[in-house]
Amino acid sequence: MANQNSQASAGGLFRSASILSIGNLASRILGLLREAVIARYFGTEGVVSAFVIASQVPTLIYDFLIGGMLSAALVPVLSEQVQKKQKEEYTKLLGILFTLFGAVLLLLVLLLEWGAPFLTTLLAGGFEKFDPTLLPFTTMLIRLVAPAVFFFGMAGLVTAILYSLQRFSFPAIATAIYNIALILAAPLLQKWLGVTSLAIGILAGS
Repeated sequence: MANQNSQASAGGLFRSASILSIGNLASRILGLLREAVIARYFGTEGVVSAFVIASQVPTLIYDFLIGGMLSAALVPVLSEQVQKKQKEEYTKLLGILFTLFGAVLLLLVLLLEWGAPFLTTLLAGGFEKFDPTLLPFTTMLIRLVAPAVFFFGMAGLVTAILYSLQRFSFPAIATAIYNIALILAAPLLQKWLGVTSLAIGILAGS
């Protein structure tokens, strides 16, 4: 019996690792395709530089403030609750986490909307030497993609919950879906919105 349990556990780990590996590979391939599509429709300079700066803001905030905490702290805590099979306590904990994360993330979004001009000066101040119109455009894009911080954070929380439940399919495809949204945004919206269509793609993907 112990041997059967060990084999089942090893099989489960192999399946989980396979799913995550396939998802990571698909995400990287789609990431390359995303960059090719952006270069195809908008080139690599000018307003695309403004988009690159704006797109980094929600990603950096998630990586520095949210992502590490979710993987290092929440997953072990939630996994322990699952192992104890205390469904009521687990449900209460999830309610608290969703409320707390939602409030903090909304505050971060509001701070980003307010501080977008400062971030533009900090991250893209050099644009003024080449094209002063890029500064207000970058500020507009940062404000447009700011809500992605909320969606990234909530998706990260859901991912932590799924990891604690030993469910890996959704986390494996999440980044791929994000890239697909950006890939589709360019050909579908660029005619009307230009580079701003990529910001819409970020929101849709997030």
